Amino acid sequence: IVYASWGRGVESDVAPNGPLDASATPPVQSYTNAGQALPAARRRQYEIGIKGHTAFGLRWNASYALVATGDHTLLNRGPVPSSIVEYARSTPANVLIGGLGYSRDKWETDVMARWQSSFLDFRLNQQRTALIPVELSNYVTVTARVGYRLTETLTLGLAAQQLLRSQLIETAGPPV
Repeated sequence: IVYASWGRGVESDVAPNGPLDASATPPVQSYTNAGQALPAARRRQYEIGIKGHTAFGLRWNASYALVATGDHTLLNRGPVPSSIVEYARSTPANVLIGGLGYSRDKWETDVMARWQSSFLDFRLNQQRTALIPVELSNYVTVTARVGYRLTETLTLGLAAQQLLRSQLIETAGPPV
């Protein structure tokens, strides 16, 4: 089966646009336009994929998604970041997914990999007085699963995630 999909939407928000109060715990950015919505960010997403299976139990899938976001806000236009919102770069633009599985009698096994492109996040500087942009690198995740079908509607499974590295950085915040 080959499939394709697309979608588009508008994302809007009311975001803090006042000065950052770094003395607060946690630091707070205030609203000087309380209740005033920001200009919309327009988003388009396209996806294409293929999936299938054979009579002897092999199954596969592969897909690619592209997310294109236009940032029509006035946030972060100057030399110093003014908000943690930057629609155009805060979402990975490219995602690739691939999977392979096999079933025999009551046993089944699967492996799935997902790659996503880099994106932008924000964090406070060490003095906790200003926001700084942080580029988060692209990365790959791999998940494996084995399952045993107890009944037609119940399968007992064991999954292992993040097989390629011990730590995955998904945000600019401190590691936890």
